[in-house]
Amino acid sequence: MKLQSLNPHDQSVIGEVDITSSEEIRKTVQKAKKAFETWKFSPMQERVEYLKKFRQKIVDNQEELARLVTLEMGKPLKQSRDDIPWELEFIDYYI
Repeated sequence: MKLQSLNPHDQSVIGEVDITSSEEIRKTVQKAKKAFETWKFSPMQERVEYLKKFRQKIVDNQEELARLVTLEMGKPLKQSRDDIPWELEFIDYYI
């Protein structure tokens, strides 16, 4: 079974994902907890580098991300584009 993401303007399907079972969610949460145990002991510089790479992915894909947010949320494209610098500042704070 799939969960569809719909454009609120015309109800067209933007994308779809599999619906996750309770067991799959439990396993995913366990994996996240295990990953956190590694992450929290990672050297600060390693975490900073990871966040820098994540930030760069947003920069590299900002137009596509803005377009997808517009399609999914129904907000103007300019507003979606204008949100990205704020999101980057948020990541910069943690870097």
